[in-house]
Amino acid sequence: MAELSLKQLFRIPDNANEELANKTFVGIDFGTSTTVVSIAYYAQEEKPIECKTLHLQQKLRDGASMTAELLPSVIAIGNSGGFLVGQGAYQLKGNPDYIFGKNIWHSFKMELGENMGPRWTSITNNQLIKSPQDATTVFFRYLKWAIEKSVSENNLPTDIHYAVSIPASFESNQRLDLLQ
Repeated sequence: MAELSLKQLFRIPDNANEELANKTFVGIDFGTSTTVVSIAYYAQEEKPIECKTLHLQQKLRDGASMTAELLPSVIAIGNSGGFLVGQGAYQLKGNPDYIFGKNIWHSFKMELGENMGPRWTSITNNQLIKSPQDATTVFFRYLKWAIEKSVSENNLPTDIHYAVSIPASFESNQRLDLLQ
């Protein structure tokens, strides 16, 4: 039985190794409840393309840090006033001190494309999140920081190219909000 290779499936130019050598490719699956990030990069001649899921840093509600492949798509304002993104924010869901739209946000992906102006109007602590679009922006800024940190720590090329999966069920206005 013969092995199937990338060269057999795709027309890969002979100079592909040179083109790929200084690039890192990032794929983001932005989920309603959980987000996953995968990377691909040129490794070496014997195994030219390495693909793996990133373990992203996440601060927990007690201030400790962890890394995990799954990043809950949740944002909260922590005790210090800064944002918690991921597992730390997820731990606060259901806590009576955390009110959706005031100091915790989740499932904001599903409300993209609905341009109703500020959705969450009880603004505290100079709140930057007033709409699902704002929540998505804060989430992706954190995601970009965590990806760049991981790329740097793993000595991967810093020329990063991103791809974000867009659900097939998204309407054009939802796609536009996600792209922005």
